[in-house]
Amino acid sequence: MAVALLFEVPGMFQEQYDGAVAAGRMERLFPEGMISHVAGPMDRGWRVWDVWESSTAFDRVDEQTLALSMGRQAPVPIAEWPVHALRSSGRVIAPSNV
Repeated sequence: MAVALLFEVPGMFQEQYDGAVAAGRMERLFPEGMISHVAGPMDRGWRVWDVWESSTAFDRVDEQTLALSMGRQAPVPIAEWPVHALRSSGRVIAPSNV
């Protein structure tokens, strides 16, 4: 079952996020099992909302990719819930340099 995950990473800002995405080669290619990814600033940090095919899919990529690309321990989701529906127009919003 698909799951949504919410992360809040205090002390991470756009430069670190963009560096982690580049290091993990995730600019244009989602890791296997990732359905969607939304990221942006929050007060004194960075917030990420992902949808994954399953918790197992996230755990596999988390161990293999996220911690290495971030150069530190991967963040732990502050919330996780089963996805009932996900609707999207199919549009992609990304930094202009991607």
